[in-house]
Amino acid sequence: DKWLVQDKEEYYKYLNGLSKKDKIDWTRNIVNTNLDVLAIPVPILKSIGKEIMKGNYVSFLDMKLLDNYESTMVYGSIINNLKDIELVKHYLDIYVNYVDNWSSCDILSINVKDKDKLFDIGMDYTYSNKPFIRRVGFRILFKYVDNIEYLDKIFKRCDEFYNEEHYYVNMMI
Repeated sequence: DKWLVQDKEEYYKYLNGLSKKDKIDWTRNIVNTNLDVLAIPVPILKSIGKEIMKGNYVSFLDMKLLDNYESTMVYGSIINNLKDIELVKHYLDIYVNYVDNWSSCDILSINVKDKDKLFDIGMDYTYSNKPFIRRVGFRILFKYVDNIEYLDKIFKRCDEFYNEEHYYVNMMI
């Protein structure tokens, strides 16, 4: 019903039980994160996010359980399922400040009815001084490439990154 502080230990214990210890070094190398890695496959992490969505997901998100790579992926997968743009903005603003790798950016596939506000959030993130926040911003913008209404704005913003030095932002663009 409600996630409490004492649930944090149980949650991390659960995640640790799913760890593929023989894949930790491989995962860390592929993802290139400074966070602790448990090497839990992404489909399992998405499934955990869906299960959390069946309960009081807001209290889970409020706990900010973002201490390792896998927990950021669960958090991101929950954000994907939010429908209220204000909730998306609130929790996305928290999330992006923990993201330090391409995978935690690329898990995001947010779908809300208020497309203009989500586009604006993405555009705002592209102005961040933090490269992975910029990458999230472009990830959001690129959801709109099939909409002529947004295309010129997206191309114009991409053109402004001609001298971008961060590899992972360039790779998204």
